[in-house]
Order: sequence, then C-alpha cells, then structure tokens
Amino acid sequence: MNKTLVEGGFALLPAPVLAQVVRLVNKKALSGIDIRIFLSLIELKHIRTVENCHRRLILGRSLAVPMFTIGEISKLTGGVSEVSVSKSLRRLKQVGVAQFSASQILLNIPSEPDEFFPSQRKVPIPRRILKFLVKKSEKSLLLTALVSMLRGLFIKKGTVYGAGRVKISLIKSATGVSKASILRAKNTLVAAGLLIPDSSPVHSLVQRFGSYFAFNLDFGVAAEKADPGECVIAALEPPVELPEKANDKEPILRPIRAKKESILRPPIHKQKPPSDLRNQNLRASPLTGAKKLKKISLRDIQENQIRAGKGLVELYRQAVEQGWFVDSSMNFLNFVASAVKSVRKSKSPVRLFVWTVRNGFRYISNQDEERAQSVVATIRRTYPDRVP
Repeated sequence: MNKTLVEGGFALLPAPVLAQVVRLVNKKALSGIDIRIFLSLIELKHIRTVENCHRRLILGRSLAVPMFTIGEISKLTGGVSEVSVSKSLRRLKQVGVAQFSASQILLNIPSEPDEFFPSQRKVPIPRRILKFLVKKSEKSLLLTALVSMLRGLFIKKGTVYGAGRVKISLIKSATGVSKASILRAKNTLVAAGLLIPDSSPVHSLVQRFGSYFAFNLDFGVAAEKADPGECVIAALEPPVELPEKANDKEPILRPIRAKKESILRPPIHKQKPPSDLRNQNLRASPLTGAKKLKKISLRDIQENQIRAGKGLVELYRQAVEQGWFVDSSMNFLNFVASAVKSVRKSKSPVRLFVWTVRNGFRYISNQDEERAQSVVATIRRTYPDRVP
C-alpha cells in the first residue's frame, strides 16, 4: 500500500534510532512505558514543527522558542502520571536515546549500525499510528509494531510505502518476546485495523522472508478530526484522489484441498454386473487384478512403500545398516519428513525422497516436520520394537 498524501501527516524518524530503542528494550535497559514516552516525544516534536510551519504560512512568523512540557506528554500517553513520565525521560537520557528540555527535544543517532536492522534510511511513521501506540501498555504489541515499521514503512520521492515482509523468528530474536506474544500482538494490530494481512500468501516467500503485511495508511481517518498538520500538508502538496477503501474484513485463509475424482458407480439397487459379463470364465490377464507387492529394498524403492508405515520402517532399517546415517529418533523423524515432503511436492516422489535423504535431509520445512510427527507417533504404536 502506498500513498502520496497520508491523512494526518507523518513524522520522519531515522531507522537507527528506532532500532536502538528495540535493542535497549531487549537488553532490559528500557521498559514498555519508555517506548510510549519515546513515541510521544516524536509526536510532540512534530506538533511544534507543524505549528511553526502553520504560523509561517498563515501569519508570516514562527515561534521564537518552542515550549515542551511534561503535562503534554502525560496527556498524549492517555493519563500516565507526570512522575512516571519524568522517570522515563531520565532513563531515555541515561541510555543515550533522547534528551528532553523545555526548549528542545534531541534524538541521538547511534554511530554503529544495528545487528538486525542496519539500514540508515528514514522511517515515515503516520501520526495517527503514533497516537494509537502511545496509549497502548502492552510491551509485546509496541515492539511488534516497531519492528513492523522498520520492515514495512519507506518513503521514496515523496510517496510513502507501507508494506513488507517480516519473520516471527526475526521479531523474537530482536525483541526477546515469545512467539505466542508476537502472534497475539499481530492479531491485535490486525483487529484494530492498523495492519492488513496478506490474503494469498506465497509459501516459498513465507519460508524465506516471512509473512507479508501492509500498513493501513488510512488508519483512524473517520475517528480523528483534522489538526494543523493536515492543513500544512494540504497547503504544501496538491490534492490527490484517494483510492476506494478496501474491504476491512480480515480474509479467511483455508487450506487448499485436492479435488476428488468423480467415480461412476451403478445405483445402490443395481450392484450386479451387466448381463453380458455374467457366468464367463475369463482368462486372467497380467494387466488386471491386484499388483503383487515387491520386496522392500533400497535398490528398488516404490512409491507405495514410502507412503506406508511398514515400508518406511523397513527402508529406514536398511539405510541404517548400510551406513547412510546413525540410528536415532531425530534421524527417523527426518527420514519420515523426507517422505512427507516428497509425496507432497514432487511428481517423482521416490527420486526426491532418495535425494533428500542422501543429502542430509536438506530443505525440510516446518510444515513437513509437523506432519511427520503425527506419522511417527502412529508408526511407534504399530511397530514399537522396530523404531528408535
């Protein structure tokens, strides 16, 4: 999602500053309330900048010295006491993130690039999203939103782009928040209308780069009245026709199921064979009847053998005896996961199965391992003495 005109305006923040806040919260140097105070400083600084622009446009003069008060920060955060705000401002100054005084707000840009977010660009944060986040007290929600901003908000030639991809493992490593809390925070942001999930994810990109998401750059348009920032942006930029608002309902993702082949059967009351085929002694043909099961061997693996538990157990035992790998429960799980992957992805599952096993169980996804765990549990109940 991209827009030239963002309703309510946006504040430009250097990405290293935002990444530094995430890193310090992960190291327990800052807390969740410090994130809210930091975001309120950005909003307050932007308000004073917008007021000066408004005065220069309308009155031809600006404020001599902008005035910042702790009471304004307390009001922006939705009722945090001034004592707590003062303590948080001192912590932000001690760790070198920001300095607050009655006449100015300074943001310190770190000299060294961040480990997870090394970009030196500027992040355009919509002001309506800022006002929403400063009133939220959940640390996991704030950290998930900050990482999403670093991965999904860009500005290029005056156009704000609000879409990207991020892996849950990256958010977990950068913030120290558990996977369950991250998922709960993302669901909260989607339910609030701040994030728009992908309706048709490409699974190959999800495994490599993470799930796709987009920021709703029209967030809070109907709920918030116009402010001086909107007047300034409207005066500086030509009006742009906004696209029609998309459906706000969250798309429902359902698994793709294979279509069942239609089988023509006679009616229930006519189950007998046709009259021209009755009472005939036909000679058995090699092309008709049930196929004989071949002996299970690694030299001649059949597709029905890697689909059955008995075949997988026998093939696994032969592979261990021939020294393909060591006998262990982990190797057996990977062995079954290779079969699951081969049957699911390839038109020649036997060839892909042998290649995956012989190359150290490469390119096995989490989805294949989860399916293999249920298969392994069934095999262990059936053949308790044959598997590790």
